[in-house]
Amino acid sequence: MAGKDLFVFVVIVQFIAVLCFDCTNKTDGSFEVGCKVFVQCISGKSKTVECPGNTVFNSKLKICDAPKNVPEPCGLIKNCSNLKDGSYPDLQQHCASYFTCHAGYYLGHNFCPGGTVYSSELNNCDWKSDVVPPCGNKSSK
Repeated sequence: MAGKDLFVFVVIVQFIAVLCFDCTNKTDGSFEVGCKVFVQCISGKSKTVECPGNTVFNSKLKICDAPKNVPEPCGLIKNCSNLKDGSYPDLQQHCASYFTCHAGYYLGHNFCPGGTVYSSELNNCDWKSDVVPPCGNKSSK
């Protein structure tokens, strides 16, 4: 995937995640969608908020904060200087999230929906039984 295409893909994935977020039966508050984006639910309506600059969403305080004040994975900036453009499973998070690199820069973490893990083959989240190791337990035959 070309650099520009990858960036557009990441933006679209985050946009879709936000669109799929339903505040109808949620209590008022802030809900993490990704490290840089969260949704505020107010009276059943959603508002998307992107953290400015180099801040990330602090899920404990429910605000944008400096990465040094935020627990992993959002508080951990991955070193992408030697990685090709693309998405990579976060093995420290048992593949429940993945991070994206572009032109040697870290673009952030994205989270897999409940019970799924990141598949490097599909560049998407899938059930653990359908993903080859190290993230899943599917046979690589």
